[in-house]
Amino acid sequence: MWHLSLISMGEVVQHVAADAYIEVPRKVDRNLAAHAGTSATPSNRVETNTRVVILKHLREAEKDINKVFLVIWRKNMGAIPPGEGEEPRRVGNRQPFGRCEDGVRLST
Repeated sequence: MWHLSLISMGEVVQHVAADAYIEVPRKVDRNLAAHAGTSATPSNRVETNTRVVILKHLREAEKDINKVFLVIWRKNMGAIPPGEGEEPRRVGNRQPFGRCEDGVRLST
């Protein structure tokens, strides 16, 4: 069964239920969701304004999720022994991929 979702970037995407990363039931009022429309782009001002309101809710939820993620990440960083995780270790004959900073530098 196909589902339609309004993602935080403002796009409407069609997907199967298994593709959903996170679902927050009843995050917005059912009536509000009904006024957002189902097309890829809003067809009138009501749909546009409704999507803006929904996107504000989604972005607030993202902020809350990111805050929780950072708390969990900080707690888990204490579980890594000092010196571990700074330099990747060789596994067999394979070379390490490099540090995270190298990947960031390459992608910018």
